[in-house]
Amino acid sequence: VEFDHAGMVSLAMSREFAVLWKHLRWEAEIGVTKWFGDQTHWEFTSAVVARWVTFPWNDHVATTIAVGDGPSFATEPPRLEKKNFDEAKRLQNYVFFELTFGLPRFPQWDFVIRLHHRSGIFGLLGGSGSSVPAVGLKYRF
Repeated sequence: VEFDHAGMVSLAMSREFAVLWKHLRWEAEIGVTKWFGDQTHWEFTSAVVARWVTFPWNDHVATTIAVGDGPSFATEPPRLEKKNFDEAKRLQNYVFFELTFGLPRFPQWDFVIRLHHRSGIFGLLGGSGSSVPAVGLKYRF
Protein backbone atom coordinates (compact mmCIF):
# COMPACT_ATOMS: atom_id res chain seq x y z
CA VAL A 1 0.00 0.00 0.00
CA GLU A 2 1.31 3.41 -0.93
CA PHE A 3 -0.24 6.60 0.43
CA ASP A 4 -0.01 9.77 -1.62
CA HIS A 5 -0.39 13.35 -0.46
CA ALA A 6 -3.97 14.03 -1.47
CA GLY A 7 -7.32 14.21 0.23
CA MET A 8 -10.93 14.61 -0.67
CA VAL A 9 -14.12 16.19 0.62
CA SER A 10 -17.34 14.67 -0.71
CA LEU A 11 -21.04 15.37 -0.59
CA ALA A 12 -23.45 12.68 -1.73
CA MET A 13 -27.22 12.30 -1.84
CA SER A 14 -29.04 9.02 -2.11
CA ARG A 15 -32.62 7.88 -2.44
CA GLU A 16 -34.07 4.47 -1.73
CA PHE A 17 -36.02 3.10 -4.71
CA ALA A 18 -36.71 -0.53 -3.77
CA VAL A 19 -36.72 -2.99 -0.86
CA LEU A 20 -36.03 -6.70 -1.29
CA TRP A 21 -37.54 -8.65 1.57
CA LYS A 22 -36.95 -6.55 4.67
CA HIS A 23 -33.18 -6.95 4.61
CA LEU A 24 -31.91 -5.36 1.40
CA ARG A 25 -32.52 -1.79 0.22
CA TRP A 26 -31.69 -0.52 -3.24
CA GLU A 27 -30.63 3.11 -3.55
CA ALA A 28 -29.51 5.56 -6.22
CA GLU A 29 -26.68 7.91 -5.24
CA ILE A 30 -25.05 10.95 -6.83
CA GLY A 31 -21.99 12.66 -5.44
CA VAL A 32 -19.47 15.41 -5.95
CA THR A 33 -15.91 15.34 -4.62
CA LYS A 34 -13.28 18.07 -4.43
CA TRP A 35 -9.71 16.80 -4.30
CA PHE A 36 -6.90 18.73 -2.63
CA GLY A 37 -3.17 18.27 -2.08
CA ASP A 38 -1.26 16.70 -4.96
CA GLN A 39 -4.38 16.72 -7.14
CA THR A 40 -7.02 19.41 -7.24
CA HIS A 41 -9.70 18.27 -9.67
CA TRP A 42 -13.41 17.73 -9.08
CA GLU A 43 -15.00 14.28 -9.36
CA PHE A 44 -18.65 13.49 -10.08
CA THR A 45 -20.05 10.05 -9.27
CA SER A 46 -23.29 8.15 -9.46
CA ALA A 47 -24.05 4.65 -8.26
CA VAL A 48 -26.68 2.00 -7.77
CA VAL A 49 -26.33 0.84 -4.18
CA ALA A 50 -27.28 -2.42 -2.48
CA ARG A 51 -27.54 -1.95 1.31
CA TRP A 52 -28.04 -4.74 3.88
CA VAL A 53 -29.91 -3.25 6.84
CA THR A 54 -30.76 -6.02 9.31
CA PHE A 55 -28.31 -7.09 11.98
CA PRO A 56 -29.14 -8.72 15.33
CA TRP A 57 -27.55 -5.85 17.31
CA ASN A 58 -29.44 -3.02 15.53
CA ASP A 59 -31.42 -2.27 18.73
CA HIS A 60 -28.10 -1.15 20.28
CA VAL A 61 -26.05 0.05 17.29
CA ALA A 62 -27.89 0.54 14.01
CA THR A 63 -25.61 -0.96 11.36
CA THR A 64 -25.69 -1.23 7.57
CA ILE A 65 -23.26 -2.53 4.97
CA ALA A 66 -23.40 -1.41 1.36
CA VAL A 67 -21.74 -1.69 -2.02
CA GLY A 68 -22.28 0.78 -4.84
CA ASP A 69 -21.27 0.80 -8.50
CA GLY A 70 -21.49 3.35 -11.31
CA PRO A 71 -19.48 5.90 -13.30
CA SER A 72 -16.89 8.37 -12.00
CA PHE A 73 -16.03 11.45 -14.05
CA ALA A 74 -13.01 13.61 -13.14
CA THR A 75 -12.78 17.16 -14.50
CA GLU A 76 -9.16 16.43 -15.44
CA PRO A 77 -7.11 13.22 -15.53
CA PRO A 78 -6.14 12.61 -11.88
CA ARG A 79 -2.43 13.39 -11.42
CA LEU A 80 -1.80 10.62 -8.92
CA GLU A 81 -3.41 7.99 -11.13
CA LYS A 82 -1.16 9.18 -13.98
CA LYS A 83 1.89 9.10 -11.68
CA ASN A 84 1.13 5.60 -10.42
CA PHE A 85 -0.02 4.04 -13.72
CA ASP A 86 1.58 6.18 -16.50
CA GLU A 87 -1.91 7.09 -17.66
CA ALA A 88 -5.12 8.47 -16.27
CA LYS A 89 -8.62 8.55 -17.67
CA ARG A 90 -11.27 11.07 -16.74
CA LEU A 91 -14.08 8.48 -16.99
CA GLN A 92 -13.71 5.37 -14.85
CA ASN A 93 -15.84 2.91 -12.96
CA TYR A 94 -16.73 3.92 -9.40
CA VAL A 95 -17.14 1.29 -6.70
CA PHE A 96 -17.58 1.87 -3.01
CA PHE A 97 -17.86 -0.32 0.04
CA GLU A 98 -19.48 1.23 3.10
CA LEU A 99 -20.26 0.50 6.74
CA THR A 100 -22.56 2.75 8.76
CA PHE A 101 -23.08 2.84 12.50
CA GLY A 102 -25.68 4.85 14.36
CA LEU A 103 -27.39 5.16 17.71
CA PRO A 104 -31.08 4.18 17.60
CA ARG A 105 -32.04 7.25 19.64
CA PHE A 106 -30.59 9.49 16.87
CA PRO A 107 -31.99 7.71 13.78
CA GLN A 108 -31.16 10.53 11.34
CA TRP A 109 -27.39 10.36 11.98
CA ASP A 110 -24.84 7.66 11.08
CA PHE A 111 -21.07 7.41 11.25
CA VAL A 112 -19.75 6.22 7.87
CA ILE A 113 -16.63 4.28 6.89
CA ARG A 114 -16.23 4.05 3.12
CA LEU A 115 -13.69 2.81 0.59
CA HIS A 116 -13.93 5.09 -2.48
CA HIS A 117 -12.48 3.29 -5.53
CA ARG A 118 -11.99 4.38 -9.15
CA SER A 119 -11.22 1.54 -11.52
CA GLY A 120 -10.30 1.01 -15.15
CA ILE A 121 -12.01 -2.40 -14.91
CA PHE A 122 -8.91 -4.41 -15.83
CA GLY A 123 -8.07 -2.19 -18.83
CA LEU A 124 -11.59 -1.78 -20.20
CA LEU A 125 -11.62 1.92 -19.24
CA GLY A 126 -7.84 2.36 -19.05
CA GLY A 127 -5.16 1.01 -16.77
CA SER A 128 -5.36 3.48 -13.92
CA GLY A 129 -7.31 3.60 -10.69
CA SER A 130 -7.19 4.63 -7.07
CA SER A 131 -8.61 3.72 -3.68
CA VAL A 132 -9.26 6.10 -0.81
CA PRO A 133 -10.39 5.13 2.69
CA ALA A 134 -12.82 7.73 4.02
CA VAL A 135 -14.89 8.51 7.10
CA GLY A 136 -17.85 10.82 7.43
CA LEU A 137 -21.34 11.54 8.65
CA LYS A 138 -24.66 10.68 7.04
CA TYR A 139 -27.89 12.54 7.68
CA ARG A 140 -31.34 11.26 6.65
CA PHE A 141 -33.97 13.83 5.64
